[in-house]
Amino acid sequence: PKRFRAQFLCALSRAAAAEAARNDSCVRGGWQTTLAQFPEIGLWRDMLDRLRCRVLLGDGKDMGDEDKDALLNKMARDDASDSVSPWAQRWRDIISDVLPRA
Repeated sequence: PKRFRAQFLCALSRAAAAEAARNDSCVRGGWQTTLAQFPEIGLWRDMLDRLRCRVLLGDGKDMGDEDKDALLNKMARDDASDSVSPWAQRWRDIISDVLPRA
């Protein structure tokens, strides 16, 4: 059904990313036809990358693309999950106030 398409695309994207991570950024040939049938997955991955960049770097208007890439790679290596931008911290606080705690 159409109502489950977003969940399916998200799961498919995560499966393809896991396959790529396991095989040094290479996926099997069968994935190429699958990903070609769902072009939204590329848009989904781009949106996630931009959101990840915004969370870690904030606006980053004063940084070049190479600087952003270098900083994101360094933060990924250092496991800097606590180091988020003020923009992300603000939204994290808002969401934690609205959603119940588990």
